[in-house]
Amino acid sequence: MSLGSRLQELNFILSNPDFWTDPDVSLCKERGRIENILGQQQSLSAHLEECAELLSWEEDEALVEVESLLSTCEDILSEHENHLKFPEDLHENSAILTLTAGAGGQESQHWVVTMMRAYTRWAVSKGWTADLMSWTDGVSHGLAKSVTLQIRGAYAYGHLRVEKGPHRFCRVSPFDSSGRVHTSFISVDVVPEIEESRSEIKLVDSELDISTYRSSGPGGQHANKTDSAVRIKHLPTGIVVACQEERSQTMNRVTARKMLISRLEAIRREEEEAQHRDRHGAKKEAAFGHQIRSYEMHQSSYIRDHRTNQTVYQPEKVLDGDFNALVDTLLMYESQGEPNGVFDVPDTP
Repeated sequence: MSLGSRLQELNFILSNPDFWTDPDVSLCKERGRIENILGQQQSLSAHLEECAELLSWEEDEALVEVESLLSTCEDILSEHENHLKFPEDLHENSAILTLTAGAGGQESQHWVVTMMRAYTRWAVSKGWTADLMSWTDGVSHGLAKSVTLQIRGAYAYGHLRVEKGPHRFCRVSPFDSSGRVHTSFISVDVVPEIEESRSEIKLVDSELDISTYRSSGPGGQHANKTDSAVRIKHLPTGIVVACQEERSQTMNRVTARKMLISRLEAIRREEEEAQHRDRHGAKKEAAFGHQIRSYEMHQSSYIRDHRTNQTVYQPEKVLDGDFNALVDTLLMYESQGEPNGVFDVPDTP
């Protein structure tokens, strides 16, 4: 069905007075999105027709106007691309990213820290900010069982949502004196950050188990000196969130409530959209056969995304914070459907 036909169908549905007795907000948003896209297409077509007419004049003065119109066309195309890649309003939000060690012991906990650094560097390269919200110590110093990052910036969630799922790592472990190849897993979870004041979910104090503890993690002059970190357990669902970013216990409590709201909103959306796609729940087990991406770091080094079959032959670039090729392909995959063939990213200087 074309966008024009879909818009006619939506206009017919929304023109029915019975619709507004119990309106479906998603249909209203869909109509607005389609109207925006069609408007962009009409504007782009009009600008290109004007360019063609100006070029037919074969005058130098017209070239200046053509250059200006083409620049406007580029802006329209860029905005149109964003509509295709990020069709939902929440895709514009900041993100809460949680990395959790799975099968693999010390190796898995090492990769939690490595991927935390990689995502932090990528966030900085995109002009976002990355703040450590919580850190659960691993079996030895410098390792972590889980970490949570707050990634703030435009479309941070829209980009990071495709990273959700189990990631598999294979390498010769520095923790094994025998030099054997180890396979380990971590789970990546991503939810959009939602302000408590904008959420339909209202937290009830009697349903919250709030405790404080001393901050842990990589260190810092304030770490482990005061009980400023806050942990909140939502009793009805069993969801636990923690924040130790701020020195103030009050600020950490506010941020932890925001994290809890974001996770509860993700579950609510999952229940509403269960027939269409899995947004948050039903996480795949972080173990064999369930990974969305494999990082092969021995012999032939490469990274392969199992959803698109894309292969990156310079894994060190990704681990240094360059997820652009992987994420852009996945966003294209979602907006245009399954790609044909295998995506290979060759070695480049």
